[in-house]
Amino acid sequence: MINNKKLKEYWEFYQFTLENPNCSREGIIAHLRESTEGSVSVATFDRLKKDLRELGLALIHQKSEGYFINESKSAEFKKRAAFIQVINHGGIVAKKPNELKQMLKYIHANESAFKGNENLEFLIQCCVKANEIQFNHYHYQKKVAKTKNVHPYQIREHQGRWYIIGLDADSPKFGLISFGIDRITDLKTTGKNFERDKKINPDEYYRNVIGMFSSKKKPETIILSTDESTWNYFNALPWHHSQELIDIVDGRAEFQLTVSITPDLVKEIVRWSPNIKVIMPASLKRKVIAVLEKGLALYN
Repeated sequence: MINNKKLKEYWEFYQFTLENPNCSREGIIAHLRESTEGSVSVATFDRLKKDLRELGLALIHQKSEGYFINESKSAEFKKRAAFIQVINHGGIVAKKPNELKQMLKYIHANESAFKGNENLEFLIQCCVKANEIQFNHYHYQKKVAKTKNVHPYQIREHQGRWYIIGLDADSPKFGLISFGIDRITDLKTTGKNFERDKKINPDEYYRNVIGMFSSKKKPETIILSTDESTWNYFNALPWHHSQELIDIVDGRAEFQLTVSITPDLVKEIVRWSPNIKVIMPASLKRKVIAVLEKGLALYN
């Protein structure tokens, strides 16, 4: 029976071999023993190898070089890798690899939605144990990767992406910083522990914002207007804990939020255009109009 332990073995085997091409059987077994905290024999290795190949992984072995993955021939497995994560976290149990393939007909998960998620368990443990971590983080705007030493305080999700929230170990005075885990590579602990600052509360830090941009600006009352149909979506999944309906008149719903004006708030409003309108404040209205005009200019 394929339980969560076996799914973890699948995932660890795949990730380790992908990140360490030409690895030996002994190296893979040693990693599996450490990462799964279980007994992994040569027979277990052979069983995992067979199962993963059945699931579409192009696992190649050359005596002189060891094991490596032919990514161009593993397209089907990449889809299933995200799928394995879904059923692993969901606690779904299969009896054999063919049953996993059968389940794939009923669940679809984009590969990109899980990028970096293999690090979640490790990051949570580092937060709990106050372990200092090190990683390379790629900055999309600056187009450069930098090595960061971080004191992790929390992991946080926003619109399907996970972030690690923490202090820069070299410049803690700058306060909490967020790092998208989809942009993190070479993640490890530094072997050091840090003392958590009891005055720092990530939940309070992000209490008055939508998204991952923190702000020192005081929260403002934001009033928005939308059609009643769109309001049903906002009512089912509120933008923020401060969201309140003001009134619904002639098929238009007005609602308010008490948040700081940040780039993520502007993006969220633009994302729902043309179904939403800013009533106040005027400063937010100007920011939204500027973004919309810039987008329209691309079509002129």
